[in-house]
Amino acid sequence: SVRPVALVHSALQARLATRPEDAATRAGEAVAATGGTLAPPGGSGPGAVSDLRVQALSVLAFARGLQGRAAEALAAPEEGLPHVPALLQADPVPGNPAGAMPAAYCLALVLDGRLADAVATAEMVLAGVGEDGPRALRALAATLAGRMALFHGRLDEARRLGDLGLSICREPGQLPATHWPA
Repeated sequence: SVRPVALVHSALQARLATRPEDAATRAGEAVAATGGTLAPPGGSGPGAVSDLRVQALSVLAFARGLQGRAAEALAAPEEGLPHVPALLQADPVPGNPAGAMPAAYCLALVLDGRLADAVATAEMVLAGVGEDGPRALRALAATLAGRMALFHGRLDEARRLGDLGLSICREPGQLPATHWPA
């Protein structure tokens, strides 16, 4: 059915339009429509990872974080977060809703008062992307780590990471819209 796909994309557009309640409602419907739980990363067969479900969970987590609902924002990524690296390796183009899940998770950690966990998660994301990862993902990961360092009061580290994110965005050949993270 095309309905879950439409719900995810509609939820993403609502989130981008700063309408988190609409985004959460539509993403929640998409999660329900994709059914069940996810298999372990790399699993196949019944219950195997659904890219669409992970994307819906990502939008749901981010929307709940924007609403300041930390517990709900933390619950959504628990199921989908382990699947995000594989999904982004397969589709590293900016705009994949799954790419927002690490940022949504870090936001939820900050809202929950777990700054050290947010910093550690962002640093893990940055290390996971690595030096030879897709530029768009490296820029996003550096910016995320920089923002978490800023929230934690590590100003020099925040500036260094923000500068790294911005410098990657300025590299020749980057897509025009990829400057937004920095």
